[in-house]
Amino acid sequence: MRHGFLIGLVVIAGPLWAGDDLDSLQRAAAEDIRMIAEAVHRFAVANNYYPGRSPGSEFVPVETLRQDLVPEYLSVVPAADPWSRTYWYWTNGEHFIVGSGGPEAAEGTWHDVIEQSPRGPSPALESLCSSPGKGSVLLIDGRFCALSKDITHGPPTGALTDQERGALSMEDLRAITVAVMAYGIDNNAYPVLTDGVAGAEVLRSLLEPNYIRIFPLSDGWGRPYFYWSNGKTFLVYSTGGDAEDRLYGSSLQSDVEVVPSSICNGPSRRPGADIIFRNGEPCQWPEGALD
Repeated sequence: MRHGFLIGLVVIAGPLWAGDDLDSLQRAAAEDIRMIAEAVHRFAVANNYYPGRSPGSEFVPVETLRQDLVPEYLSVVPAADPWSRTYWYWTNGEHFIVGSGGPEAAEGTWHDVIEQSPRGPSPALESLCSSPGKGSVLLIDGRFCALSKDITHGPPTGALTDQERGALSMEDLRAITVAVMAYGIDNNAYPVLTDGVAGAEVLRSLLEPNYIRIFPLSDGWGRPYFYWSNGKTFLVYSTGGDAEDRLYGSSLQSDVEVVPSSICNGPSRRPGADIIFRNGEPCQWPEGALD
């Protein structure tokens, strides 16, 4: 392994939080990593390149970005992750990674995965994101890998409530609809994927990054979003807290001119109700999700 030194580098300033469970530690790391990644993104917007002195060569400690990020984009660089080790950063100028190797220092394998991919950086990043290492917290191009929203967005005290999951799903769905509508303006039609309902993830290759920087892959309950369009109208939705897909296959075919009114019922008192956006506007949601 080319960079075994990564495992041995310890930043003493960051205390190990003895007694905390893995979820709590990952949640704390995710909060730091999100803050770092937002600063990296703001730097890139302002300067038209990602910070970093040696693009594509090695993972480097995040603290080496201090001169680029502090104080304009980040007030302070976190000294260490919850396991008293450094956070790591990588860029090739087009993509960027921020991560913690977790309790098993999984970062020791990250560079090898990227470097040894015969198909280039994008497949390597997908491979790394699908299996980043036990207990690690990895963010690639603004997307957390293989972690639930309880970890990446949850409160310090524990899991998200159903209302919080609904609110997160509403945010994601609103972002997707904005991207679909922008695509529609440029192409004179909304994306048409199949004759019926399909997983919204297939929109990602059409919309990311030109219309949406990071395409949301899962709702607040960790389940996929769904999409339907005949080119003239579209729906994008989450199956909600009860995970029951009530849409509505026989009602949504390519020859439908008007979405049946039975699909959109406004605020619903049923906590597990589907969350649905139609043509860019919410048309059904559980009460409280818009508060």
